[in-house]
Amino acid sequence: MAEFLIDNLRQKTVMNANGQELGTLQEVTFSDKRSGELQNLVVSENPEINPDLATEYPRDKYGNLLVPTTQVTSVEDYILIS
Repeated sequence: MAEFLIDNLRQKTVMNANGQELGTLQEVTFSDKRSGELQNLVVSENPEINPDLATEYPRDKYGNLLVPTTQVTSVEDYILIS
C-alpha cells in the first residue's frame, strides 16, 4: 500500500466515480489514536455540488462533509471515492 503524508493530501480535490467534485480535502479523522486507523476525510464542500450528492454524507460541526476513508479508491492529482 502506498504511503502519503497528510500535508501532501490537503487541498486535493475529492471526486466521485462519476467525476462530480465534492470539494477539497481539509483533514483526516482517526477512529483510534493507538492503531492510527483512519475514519473520515473532512471535505470542504464545493459550492456547486449537486444537493442530492451532498446529502449522502454526514457533516461536522463546521458544515464540512465527512466521507468514510473506506470509500477512497485512488489518490493521484485528486482523491477518487466510490
